[in-house]
Amino acid sequence: MSGTDSKIYDGKTTKIDDVLGSYSVTLSNGESYTLKAGDLKFNKDPKDKDKYVVSLTAAGIANIQAVDSNYDFTAGDEVTGSYEIKAAGATYTLSGTDSKTYDGKTTKIDDVLGSYSVTLSNGETYTLKAGDLKFNKDPKNKDKYVVSLTAAGIANIQAVDSNYDFTAGDEVTGSYEIKAAGATYTLSGTDSKTYDGKTTKIDDVLGSYSVTLSNGESYTLKAGI
Repeated sequence: MSGTDSKIYDGKTTKIDDVLGSYSVTLSNGESYTLKAGDLKFNKDPKDKDKYVVSLTAAGIANIQAVDSNYDFTAGDEVTGSYEIKAAGATYTLSGTDSKTYDGKTTKIDDVLGSYSVTLSNGETYTLKAGDLKFNKDPKNKDKYVVSLTAAGIANIQAVDSNYDFTAGDEVTGSYEIKAAGATYTLSGTDSKTYDGKTTKIDDVLGSYSVTLSNGESYTLKAGI
C-alpha cells in the first residue's frame, strides 16, 4: 500500500475516506484492488499540524485477501502511506501609542505595556507580557520613539498555536513620545554708574544680571545675549 496526501490546517479533522483516492494497493500477482470506504485508517486523529501514517484496517486486509482465494496475500515491504497537515499562514500586527511629559527619567517599556496590543489574523488572542517590547532608542529626552516586538515577543506569538505560521503583518510598530515640559525663565538684576559722558556697553555690566529657570537648571548670561 502506498500514497501520500496533505492539506493546510483548517481546524477540521480529516476523514480517511475523503482522501481514499490518494492511496493505492498493489498486488504482486498482477491483480488489482481498488480501496473502498473502511479500508484505511490514520495512526492518530488527523486534526492538527503534524505528519500521520496511513495503513490498512483489518477490514481492508480482509478485502484484499478476498480478491482471489488462490493466493495467500501477506504484507509486502511497503504497507503504509503518509498524510500531512501543514501550518496555515497567519499574520500578527502591533499597534498602540503612549506619551508623557518630560520628567528627566527614562521610561521602562514594561511600564507602558498596557498601551500596546497585538492582533492575530486567525482570530486568536495574545496578551503582551514583560520582555515582549522594546524602544528603538533610550527614551529619556523629548523625542518620538518607535516601539516594536523583541525576538522573544515574536517567539511568544508564534507559540500561541503551532497550527499557524505567524509572520509580520502590515503594521508592526507602535509609537511613544516624550513631550517638552513647561518651564519659565526670569531675568533680574540692577546696576548703576555716575555720569561720565560715555555710553554704557551692556556686556560691561553683564555680571550684574542673572537668569533664573523654574526647572532648577542654570544659565549664565553671555555677551550678545
